[in-house]
Amino acid sequence: MIVWEGNRQKLVYWHFSNFVPNFDNGTYILARRHLVQDVGIPFLKKKIGLYFDTVKKFKNLVGDI
Repeated sequence: MIVWEGNRQKLVYWHFSNFVPNFDNGTYILARRHLVQDVGIPFLKKKIGLYFDTVKKFKNLVGDI
């Protein structure tokens, strides 16, 4: 539990250090090193989808780096 701007709330933390997107077929591997490809938690699936879409938009803007 954390307090943010005076409100107590649960802390959710995730990172995408091993996130491997495949933009050609719209898939990804969440954590290749740990062989995690999917999660069954709707809230996390939504956040992962948002991350994937954001990375894809960024890639389309800047191209391959």
